[in-house]
Amino acid sequence: MRARLSDALVLIRTTLLSCGKHPRLEQVLAILEEVYEGVSYLDEETLEYIVEVLDEVAEIFRVRGCLDYHLLEQARDVLEGL
Repeated sequence: MRARLSDALVLIRTTLLSCGKHPRLEQVLAILEEVYEGVSYLDEETLEYIVEVLDEVAEIFRVRGCLDYHLLEQARDVLEGL
């Protein structure tokens, strides 16, 4: 699980660097960092929220023309495999 979280974190951070900031994506990043560090637990409801945000922000970045939007889709797939 820790390796998958690490992969998702890298994908999200890379997207933020490439596509720019988005407040909800930064919130998701903070949640996942806390889970990765063992500060909090990833329950089903939180995971569903994160997946929803990743989908929404990927679409926003796609519409804006950022070619790396697909990295958020990959992060979603990684997290859905937890």
